[in-house]
Amino acid sequence: MDKIVIPGTNLKVSKFIFGTANLFGVGSKTERVNLLKAAVNAGFTHFDTAPYYGFGLSEKDLGEILKEGTELTITTKVGLYPAGGVDQSYPTIFLRKAFGKAIPPLSKPYVDFSIAKAQESREKSLTNLKRSYIDLYMIHDPNHDLLSTDEWVQWLEKIKREGFIGDFGIASSVECITPFLEDKISPTNVLQIYDSLENRQA
Repeated sequence: MDKIVIPGTNLKVSKFIFGTANLFGVGSKTERVNLLKAAVNAGFTHFDTAPYYGFGLSEKDLGEILKEGTELTITTKVGLYPAGGVDQSYPTIFLRKAFGKAIPPLSKPYVDFSIAKAQESREKSLTNLKRSYIDLYMIHDPNHDLLSTDEWVQWLEKIKREGFIGDFGIASSVECITPFLEDKISPTNVLQIYDSLENRQA
């Protein structure tokens, strides 16, 4: 697979990135990890995840392959978290997802844009990913009115200097990201925008 450098960074990744938002639906842990290994064998070198994906299981599954491949890189996120936390059992997660459509609070993510929660989440992500470093760290669907932009930029630059993350940015829709682009100080070094072949939002 061809490699590209993500604009605004020195991060060289496979042209296609493997997203793990729906990894939980693959089945057992063995099946999920085997799928990730097959992706590596097919040439994927970069994987996208978040604490909310699979209620934390996606990061844990990725940890099983990231510990084996030093050439592999990762994007994870901060700001959206699964109801019930990231350390639930598989049956509990399954039930939350199964009944979440009828009872949204069971599966709907909760939002916390405090730095204290972000710090806790970063440490948990590193543990689950079995890494000491996150290549690309994104704020997950931030609300411009709820995010203390200056405080977040200072914190992200601090943990970057300390060697915990590489580059950082925002992952969201065009509509959500636009207000941040108008700020003088904003965590928009890298933008990850919802896109589709049908609507071409990006």
